[in-house]
Amino acid sequence: MTPGTKQANIKVVIKEADPKPEPKKTPAETTPPAEVVPKAVPVLGIALAEIAQQIGETSLPPKSIAKLVVENYSDGTALDAAIDAEIAELREAGSGRPFALTESAADGPVTVAEAEARKDAVNKKWGFTTSPSAGDK
Repeated sequence: MTPGTKQANIKVVIKEADPKPEPKKTPAETTPPAEVVPKAVPVLGIALAEIAQQIGETSLPPKSIAKLVVENYSDGTALDAAIDAEIAELREAGSGRPFALTESAADGPVTVAEAEARKDAVNKKWGFTTSPSAGDK
Protein backbone atom coordinates (compact mmCIF):
# COMPACT_ATOMS: atom_id res chain seq x y z
CA MET A 1 0.00 0.00 0.00
CA THR A 2 1.23 3.47 -0.78
CA PRO A 3 1.25 6.18 1.91
CA GLY A 4 -1.88 8.27 2.07
CA THR A 5 -4.28 5.61 0.83
CA LYS A 6 -6.83 3.90 2.97
CA GLN A 7 -7.62 0.26 2.92
CA ALA A 8 -11.26 -0.61 2.75
CA ASN A 9 -12.43 -3.28 5.12
CA ILE A 10 -14.68 -5.29 2.90
CA LYS A 11 -15.48 -8.86 3.73
CA VAL A 12 -16.12 -11.12 0.80
CA VAL A 13 -18.26 -14.12 1.52
CA ILE A 14 -18.56 -16.83 -1.09
CA LYS A 15 -21.37 -19.25 -0.65
CA GLU A 16 -21.53 -22.47 -2.57
CA ALA A 17 -24.84 -23.24 -4.14
CA ASP A 18 -26.83 -25.70 -2.14
CA PRO A 19 -27.06 -28.98 -3.99
CA LYS A 20 -30.54 -29.77 -5.14
CA PRO A 21 -32.11 -32.30 -2.82
CA GLU A 22 -33.15 -35.49 -4.55
CA PRO A 23 -36.88 -35.85 -4.76
CA LYS A 24 -38.25 -38.51 -2.51
CA LYS A 25 -39.33 -41.61 -4.31
CA THR A 26 -42.76 -43.00 -3.86
CA PRO A 27 -43.14 -46.70 -3.02
CA ALA A 28 -44.19 -47.41 -6.61
CA GLU A 29 -40.90 -46.00 -7.88
CA THR A 30 -38.73 -47.86 -5.39
CA THR A 31 -40.05 -51.34 -6.02
CA PRO A 32 -37.85 -53.20 -8.44
CA PRO A 33 -39.46 -54.30 -11.69
CA ALA A 34 -40.68 -57.84 -11.91
CA GLU A 35 -38.06 -60.31 -13.02
CA VAL A 36 -37.74 -60.30 -16.74
CA VAL A 37 -37.28 -63.77 -18.09
CA PRO A 38 -35.63 -63.71 -21.48
CA LYS A 39 -37.47 -65.56 -24.12
CA ALA A 40 -35.71 -68.64 -25.33
CA VAL A 41 -34.27 -67.92 -28.74
CA PRO A 42 -34.79 -70.93 -30.94
CA VAL A 43 -31.59 -72.20 -32.48
CA LEU A 44 -32.16 -72.55 -36.15
CA GLY A 45 -29.78 -74.37 -38.39
CA ILE A 46 -26.33 -75.60 -37.57
CA ALA A 47 -24.32 -74.82 -34.45
CA LEU A 48 -21.73 -72.06 -34.33
CA ALA A 49 -18.97 -74.60 -33.69
CA GLU A 50 -19.79 -76.36 -36.96
CA ILE A 51 -19.86 -73.05 -38.81
CA ALA A 52 -16.48 -72.07 -37.36
CA GLN A 53 -15.01 -75.46 -38.26
CA GLN A 54 -16.21 -75.33 -41.86
CA ILE A 55 -15.10 -71.73 -42.35
CA GLY A 56 -11.77 -72.47 -40.67
CA GLU A 57 -11.05 -75.10 -43.32
CA THR A 58 -11.10 -72.38 -45.98
CA SER A 59 -8.36 -69.83 -46.57
CA LEU A 60 -10.70 -66.85 -46.56
CA PRO A 61 -9.49 -63.47 -45.27
CA PRO A 62 -10.65 -62.36 -41.79
CA LYS A 63 -13.16 -59.85 -43.19
CA SER A 64 -14.92 -62.60 -45.14
CA ILE A 65 -14.88 -64.94 -42.14
CA ALA A 66 -16.47 -62.25 -39.96
CA LYS A 67 -19.13 -61.73 -42.63
CA LEU A 68 -19.96 -65.45 -42.80
CA VAL A 69 -19.98 -66.15 -39.05
CA VAL A 70 -22.77 -63.69 -38.23
CA GLU A 71 -25.27 -65.33 -40.56
CA ASN A 72 -27.62 -68.15 -39.60
CA TYR A 73 -27.53 -71.19 -41.87
CA SER A 74 -30.23 -73.83 -42.06
CA ASP A 75 -27.78 -76.63 -42.81
CA GLY A 76 -24.31 -77.40 -44.09
CA THR A 77 -25.42 -77.03 -47.69
CA ALA A 78 -26.50 -73.43 -47.09
CA LEU A 79 -23.16 -72.70 -45.44
CA ASP A 80 -21.28 -74.27 -48.36
CA ALA A 81 -23.28 -72.12 -50.76
CA ALA A 82 -22.46 -68.98 -48.73
CA ILE A 83 -18.74 -69.87 -48.70
CA ASP A 84 -18.78 -70.49 -52.47
CA ALA A 85 -20.56 -67.15 -53.02
CA GLU A 86 -17.97 -65.34 -50.90
CA ILE A 87 -15.10 -66.96 -52.83
CA ALA A 88 -16.75 -66.00 -56.13
CA GLU A 89 -17.16 -62.42 -54.90
CA LEU A 90 -13.48 -62.25 -53.93
CA ARG A 91 -12.40 -63.64 -57.30
CA GLU A 92 -14.58 -61.15 -59.11
CA ALA A 93 -13.00 -58.33 -57.12
CA GLY A 94 -9.55 -59.54 -58.18
CA SER A 95 -8.39 -60.88 -54.85
CA GLY A 96 -5.15 -62.82 -54.96
CA ARG A 97 -3.77 -61.24 -58.12
CA PRO A 98 -0.56 -59.22 -57.99
CA PHE A 99 -0.91 -55.46 -58.13
CA ALA A 100 0.21 -53.17 -60.96
CA LEU A 101 1.02 -55.87 -63.48
CA THR A 102 -0.01 -55.14 -67.01
CA GLU A 103 -1.21 -57.71 -69.47
CA SER A 104 2.26 -57.90 -71.03
CA ALA A 105 3.57 -59.38 -67.79
CA ALA A 106 1.40 -62.41 -68.39
CA ASP A 107 2.89 -63.12 -71.86
CA GLY A 108 4.82 -66.07 -70.54
CA PRO A 109 8.50 -66.89 -70.26
CA VAL A 110 11.01 -65.02 -72.42
CA THR A 111 13.78 -66.88 -74.18
CA VAL A 112 17.40 -65.81 -73.85
CA ALA A 113 17.46 -64.66 -77.48
CA GLU A 114 14.36 -62.47 -76.93
CA ALA A 115 15.88 -60.97 -73.77
CA GLU A 116 19.12 -60.16 -75.63
CA ALA A 117 17.14 -58.59 -78.50
CA ARG A 118 15.17 -56.42 -76.05
CA LYS A 119 18.36 -55.40 -74.25
CA ASP A 120 20.05 -54.49 -77.55
CA ALA A 121 17.03 -52.43 -78.63
CA VAL A 122 17.09 -50.42 -75.39
CA ASN A 123 20.86 -49.91 -75.61
CA LYS A 124 20.56 -48.75 -79.23
CA LYS A 125 17.71 -46.37 -78.34
CA TRP A 126 19.74 -44.68 -75.62
CA GLY A 127 23.10 -44.76 -77.39
CA PHE A 128 24.87 -47.36 -75.30
CA THR A 129 27.25 -49.85 -76.75
CA THR A 130 27.79 -53.22 -75.22
CA SER A 131 31.06 -54.99 -75.01
CA PRO A 132 31.02 -58.56 -76.22
CA SER A 133 30.27 -61.04 -73.51
CA ALA A 134 32.77 -63.69 -72.45
CA GLY A 135 31.01 -66.31 -74.57
CA ASP A 136 31.16 -64.14 -77.74
CA LYS A 137 35.01 -63.99 -78.04
